[in-house]
Amino acid sequence: MNRCGGSRTPVGRRSQPATENGQTVILVALALPLLIAIMMLVVDGANLFVQRRLVQNAADAGALAAAAYLPDDPTHAQTAAQDYVSRNANGATAAVTTSYAGNSRRVEVKVTESVSMSFAKVFGFSRVVVSARAVAGRSAGVTPLVAYAASTDCSAIKITQDGNSFSGLWSNGGINVPGKNNSASELLLGSTTCSTTNLADDDFPTRTSAPQRTAGDWPVRPPDVVALRTQCLVTANRISIGNNWTTDAQNKGPGIYCSDGDVQIPGSNLDLSGYTFVGDEVHVSGAADTFHYADAAQHVVFYATSGDVQINNAASGWTGDIYAPNGDIHFTGDGHAFTGFMEAQTITSDSKGVIFVGTGPEAGGAPGTSLVE
Repeated sequence: MNRCGGSRTPVGRRSQPATENGQTVILVALALPLLIAIMMLVVDGANLFVQRRLVQNAADAGALAAAAYLPDDPTHAQTAAQDYVSRNANGATAAVTTSYAGNSRRVEVKVTESVSMSFAKVFGFSRVVVSARAVAGRSAGVTPLVAYAASTDCSAIKITQDGNSFSGLWSNGGINVPGKNNSASELLLGSTTCSTTNLADDDFPTRTSAPQRTAGDWPVRPPDVVALRTQCLVTANRISIGNNWTTDAQNKGPGIYCSDGDVQIPGSNLDLSGYTFVGDEVHVSGAADTFHYADAAQHVVFYATSGDVQINNAASGWTGDIYAPNGDIHFTGDGHAFTGFMEAQTITSDSKGVIFVGTGPEAGGAPGTSLVE
């Protein structure tokens, strides 16, 4: 009861007017597109930024890889660009233009990728295309390569003795030089992690990084063995060349000599100008020999198809290329003179005072590549 005798009305929560509930619904409805737009900017925008960076990296990598083959091999440059783009941006597409802007040493790579959206789908944007481009060039090299080792091992090229002189050296891995007073005009290394501290007592240029190549990706493609064997002047189970080679029944004069097994050359003071030898392995153990490739052999002097080329003699001279794509090329003995190019899984020199003059591709190939746009 109140003082006036009436009953007290209970005090309770004030009921929400219906108009306020309606206003709240309207505000939420109006704000929802804005909230979705914000989510789209945050989530999809961040995704686009990351994908754009990946696509740019892919374009850069593709252009640099392609430039390593220019100007000599534009077809391989195209393949290398596509390969490196796919490695760095799976699902992206690449358009590769060699001889870009009329320059045979430049290549343009354009990369595009369709990126799936999350919140942007509400506004009809289910996918967005991101793109990037890069232009790389190869500087004109001045030093021909004398050797390429395909192994990624830190001792893919190993020089154990002193006083050797090399043109351009290219290791797909690293270089190990326990010897002293060795020199090279150019040094290309595929590994950026292998130590080069043992070069301090040698005269090597600052190492230059080269794109690390995959198995079978040679700077100079080894000659086709099958095609080479079709030109064999002599084919035998085993070829052995001793001091009596001039009167040996196996000697048919200059040409390509093919062995189904090994080639053994123990003779000394031999003049084997115009001869090329192909076998599972090649072993040279004489001294003061002269070797020069056969005219029909694509500059090849020795080709070990499945094993090593072992050169264990002294004061000999070679003119021509040596291939051991599945093994090691190993020099032992002092005072050689080599003019040519060699490719193998690993290359080892246990020789002193050898002059290695390169006739291979320019050492400015892969290491001279750089992004120009």
